[in-house]
Amino acid sequence: MDGKQWIHGCVLVLTLAMAAHATTFFVNANTGDDSNPGTSPAKPFLTIQKAINQAALRPGSEMIHIAAGQYGENLSICDTDQLTLSGSSGAELVASSASDAIKITSGDISISDLVIADGNKGISADSSAGPVSLSLRDSVVRDNAGDGLNAANVASVSVSQCEFRANGGAAIKVQSAEDLSISHSVLELNTGRGIRADDVEDVSVSNCQILNNNDDGMKVVTKKMNPADASLSVLNTIVSGNYDDGIDLEALGDIRLVNVEIEGTVSDDGLSVDDSASVSVTNCTLSNNAADGLDMDDTPSISVVNVESTGNGDSGFDVTAEDVNIESVSIVNSEFLGNGLDGVWIGEENAVVEQAGLTHVTASNNGESGLDITITGTLRLTAITSEGNGAPDIL
Repeated sequence: MDGKQWIHGCVLVLTLAMAAHATTFFVNANTGDDSNPGTSPAKPFLTIQKAINQAALRPGSEMIHIAAGQYGENLSICDTDQLTLSGSSGAELVASSASDAIKITSGDISISDLVIADGNKGISADSSAGPVSLSLRDSVVRDNAGDGLNAANVASVSVSQCEFRANGGAAIKVQSAEDLSISHSVLELNTGRGIRADDVEDVSVSNCQILNNNDDGMKVVTKKMNPADASLSVLNTIVSGNYDDGIDLEALGDIRLVNVEIEGTVSDDGLSVDDSASVSVTNCTLSNNAADGLDMDDTPSISVVNVESTGNGDSGFDVTAEDVNIESVSIVNSEFLGNGLDGVWIGEENAVVEQAGLTHVTASNNGESGLDITITGTLRLTAITSEGNGAPDIL
């Protein structure tokens, strides 16, 4: 390549790079005008929707900076590229309840530092016009008539450092997605569940508070997909005061809970697991739930380590082989104290428990037996304390 060709090549690359460079649009509810170019803080748009429409006309990634103020809009986003909506402190989208506050039908969309209120749903997302990925950060979603966030048939949903309060449906509901990640967020006082995930391949919840919702704190289930392809992890999370189950899990693959507190469910279990491949519960506390602290049925591999299950209305830990054989139940370094029924109950209906092992387990001051374990398979007990219970152990 001679010198002129090299220069021409560099000019072409530079031109393409400039064309694809992100444009920043500015919106200001107090000083803006939709007839402005919207590309500088001095001449911003008045409405967020105007900026969204302009961004959709340009190739590449775009940024919309939203100044403090109240925006009475319902937004519609259909973008083929990356689009970021970034609010300032005090930026509020106060929508009409006639439609969703933000409706996304295509694009790789990031939303941050925004209050989203008073819509039908706070945010709805589906891939009706193209692939959708959604990231929501440092935002408040409140007082919407239905779900705070509702996403279906999308690639991924990521929520970080957000608050979902007093929405008329679930705080977060996701159906048919590859990934759902929720971290460092508060989901409180919603009329529906804190989290509902159906047919999501990988669900991760960490460092969250799921409080006082009027249904399950969290429900994760598969309906159409292969349960073995769906995994769940819950880490460093508090689930408290929810009306139904604290966490309700059905037909999943591998389940892992670490450093989770589940307390004070109003009408049902702390943790309920049914028809899943395996569950591991480590360093968790389940207390003062209306029914069982832990209730696990038809799950072949069950491991409980360093768990306290205390003051629950029914049993501290209830395991039943109803229609699927349970290969192994392992309980290590755990306490089951002051529950209304048994400390630990393990039994069979139309299937068998092949092996159960309890090591360094205390089951005391329960309303009925400390241990009530009647299984066909092998039972191994090591370093067990069972005293002060309302009935003798059944082994």
